[in-house]
Amino acid sequence: DLLPLLHAFHAIAPRPDELLWVVGHAFPDDYADALRGEAHRLGIGDRVRFHPGVAVTERHEPMAAADFFVLPSDTIQEAHPNAVGEALATGLPALLSDWD
Repeated sequence: DLLPLLHAFHAIAPRPDELLWVVGHAFPDDYADALRGEAHRLGIGDRVRFHPGVAVTERHEPMAAADFFVLPSDTIQEAHPNAVGEALATGLPALLSDWD
């Protein structure tokens, strides 16, 4: 669930030059619409960038531009994702959630 990530970004990143990039798998249209709507409701819609459907072979590009990596997992199935290793391999600090 990415809604808590939007709320956290809203709370801790007040500067207009701070951006949140949501990169990864494509989302169902209704979920993507809900995320965009919540970002706009929070007043951060212009600072949140959605990049769904980024191929595994292309993930290094947004990671190279990032300051840190966040994975808000909320299920056991996401407890050991490859994306964390990929982020750490690029030298990005990683912030992970406790799924339990």
